[in-house]
Amino acid sequence: MKITLKSTLFLLGISLGGFALFSLASEDDCRIPNGKEGWPVVFEDTGLSRKEKQAIIDDYRSICARLSPQGSYETKTLKGEPIRWMRYGVECWHIPDAAKEHVGLLRKETDGREVAVVDRALSDAYKKAFAYREAHRDAYDCLPEFVSLMNDLRTENLPDTLDEFLYFAKGAEDYREKVLETTLDEFVDSFGKYRYVFPSILDFLEYDGLPMAPLQMIQTEKKNFLDFLLFVFEEGRWKILIYPGMFF
Repeated sequence: MKITLKSTLFLLGISLGGFALFSLASEDDCRIPNGKEGWPVVFEDTGLSRKEKQAIIDDYRSICARLSPQGSYETKTLKGEPIRWMRYGVECWHIPDAAKEHVGLLRKETDGREVAVVDRALSDAYKKAFAYREAHRDAYDCLPEFVSLMNDLRTENLPDTLDEFLYFAKGAEDYREKVLETTLDEFVDSFGKYRYVFPSILDFLEYDGLPMAPLQMIQTEKKNFLDFLLFVFEEGRWKILIYPGMFF
């Protein structure tokens, strides 16, 4: 089963001025780990609330935890100005689409320190994601338990029939009969061999008017394995999205 986020979803200039250093109760909590002392975080939008900054840093740290940043490198803007980025310590990695040109941005201070920059575009993306979460709080609140279920798949933890666990996309109705022939044991064998990573809040999307979350799938024996399984929230529960061309 090969499901890349970009192909699946297809089927279905940076300002660096006016930043404010954010300080939390614990200094470690306001740094992005890099294998050493970590990068302090600065925000371009000085109007963010403390709660918003805390939530952004928490999610940013979760993204970087998968990237294993271990240093930095320098590139040039189109105007020839130097710009610094985190160097990641993994060969295969994922950054939410809304953050791809923003996560990993660094700045060197006059005293030589490097700081992690949350520019306004990134914090605006987070504010939009926070608003969507508030509008769909039931879906977000159910997700941690669902991810735990996916990471410990057992037949006794599943519904009596797979039909309750699946959501068929438009055009995928023809797959229903074939997919529903899958036994619970076969389902566990097929999907239980992966580890599913809890998504960034920036990963959440919408399909058919329903909240949708792509969960990164990891196979420990494959270094360059980066696939996703899509889930939608319907009728009070998360379900696997079945779409045309998906191998089940």
